[in-house]
Amino acid sequence: MFKNNKILTTLFAASIIGVAATAQAETVTGTASLTVQNAFSLVETTQLSFGTITVAAATGTHDSDDDATMVLSPEGGTPVITNAAATGGAIGSIVAGTPATFDVSGAAPFTDLVVTMTAGTTLTNAAAPPGNGAFTLSAFAARETGATANIASLGSITTDLNGAKTFTLGATMTIDGSSDYIDGLYSGTYNVEVAY
Repeated sequence: MFKNNKILTTLFAASIIGVAATAQAETVTGTASLTVQNAFSLVETTQLSFGTITVAAATGTHDSDDDATMVLSPEGGTPVITNAAATGGAIGSIVAGTPATFDVSGAAPFTDLVVTMTAGTTLTNAAAPPGNGAFTLSAFAARETGATANIASLGSITTDLNGAKTFTLGATMTIDGSSDYIDGLYSGTYNVEVAY
């Protein structure tokens, strides 16, 4: 009789332990999510302009390494002109140019975006005869609003809390010191890519 009671007591204690352990377990379903935001807007709001200039071909033996240049900084101001009249020709500034301005919007807030700018762009006059000179753009540089330093191609800008950013862009313009240039408008296109 005592033996049966001992077995029943042991089974009862084991069942209580099992019930207690089961009662302390909880299961909850968690939620995971993400937002994809690949698209944003990039708009040119001011075109890149080197202003109005005079151009003179080299007066002596031409050396393309000496071709005259004009550097238009992203922050604007007076352009930096380098002339070598005898071997590379000369540039004179009549009306100062303006850097380009680009607006980014709809991007992720406080996010770095990489800016890629093309080089080797040529500005030509559509009405010019064969052999007329062209201008080459190189060494593009950008500066985001509020920054104190320029970035080169593949540099980055950082969006604000609204996912927006404005940056300006300048470049170096080089003449062909062996060529003559007729009066008129010279233009061309270049690419600016902004990417996550």
